[in-house]
Amino acid sequence: TGGTGGDGANALAGSNGNGGDGGNGGSASGGAIYNSATGRVAVHDCTFTNNTVAGARAGVSGFGSGGLGFDGANGFPGAGNSGAIYNDGGSLTGAFSTFNNNSASGAGGDGGTDAPLDADGMGGRAGSSANGGGIFNNGGIVALTNCTFAVNSVTGGDGGDGGNGGTVGFGGDGGNGGAGGSGNGGGLYNSANGTALIVNCTFSLNQSTGGTGGSGGAAGSTVARSGQTGAPGESYGSAIANSAGSVTLKNTILAYGSPGINAAGTILDGGNNLSSDATPAFTSPASRANTDPLVLPLANYGGTNWTAALAPNSPAIDQGNDAACPPTDQRHFVRVGQSDIGAYEFTGTSATATLRARRQNNELIISWPTLFDYTLESTPDLESPNWTSVTNTRGIVSFEFFVTNSLDGFSRFYRLRQ
Repeated sequence: TGGTGGDGANALAGSNGNGGDGGNGGSASGGAIYNSATGRVAVHDCTFTNNTVAGARAGVSGFGSGGLGFDGANGFPGAGNSGAIYNDGGSLTGAFSTFNNNSASGAGGDGGTDAPLDADGMGGRAGSSANGGGIFNNGGIVALTNCTFAVNSVTGGDGGDGGNGGTVGFGGDGGNGGAGGSGNGGGLYNSANGTALIVNCTFSLNQSTGGTGGSGGAAGSTVARSGQTGAPGESYGSAIANSAGSVTLKNTILAYGSPGINAAGTILDGGNNLSSDATPAFTSPASRANTDPLVLPLANYGGTNWTAALAPNSPAIDQGNDAACPPTDQRHFVRVGQSDIGAYEFTGTSATATLRARRQNNELIISWPTLFDYTLESTPDLESPNWTSVTNTRGIVSFEFFVTNSLDGFSRFYRLRQ
């Protein structure tokens, strides 16, 4: 949560001095993870749920003194940047992970002060924006595979009300209400020339809501004018929004965004995508917009985290591009036949815990599927085995764990144990 801006000081009585300006509200960035411009983050088989960020209100202005002193200006409220992960110019890789019920909220703008004498009322400040309920990529690089984004949300701050016009003489006009802040990308928001590549992911029931515009201030007399109501904030992409940069979708589902806008901005169609509405301008003949993908609610369908399964008659079944998708779905279930669109494979089967060994130069490479409930063990002797867990560094390549051993060391036997 960002910090509230300080209030401006009032001018000394009788000084004809101006009031001080209110301080800006602080932004809040990354409810779970904040990654800076030099950072590299990889999330694998993770769940991000119920994380929140909220921008802070600004400080209000101080009052001027005497007939010549002016009131100060209200500060600007702080933005809410990504309920789960804020990638601020760094590198983010995500695989086999779920983003559920994360939220970002902008702060409301402060109301304008009422005018003295026959002056016009001050306008209300605009509410701040909320950006990326699940992920906000601000000028960085994001690559996502086999991930589910469900019921994440962004809500822009409400605009402040305009101040009332002065009532002396002909009176002053009422101040205009401030605009509502925009809600950008309920699931993912990309800006500042960032790059996002999204493959075999499912976005379902995400929401973006713009803030309400502030009310106009009252006129100071019958000949003065009331202030205008501020414009409502834009609901910009409930699933995915791109304001500046490159977002490419491949084998991906966008479903049931609220208020009915799955995608906003330029979305590049890598083919084999499905959207429940017509907002993404798909260009590939293998992609379909305005088609219900028949995605079920998020639940435990097996695997290390919850997923959004496909109904038996989903048009996503057997419509993926096998050349682009990984061999397993988000649950690490093997994809069968022609792959399905999205993170879930309808006819997927549990991966076999197969241990493989191969020689590469002067090393022995041991690899096995990314099954987190298995442990690699070794022993030098099968006649009186003493199995121990393998502790040398293991990595992940092509959706498999691997370890390496030098060929000039002692011979070993290996096994996987659940």
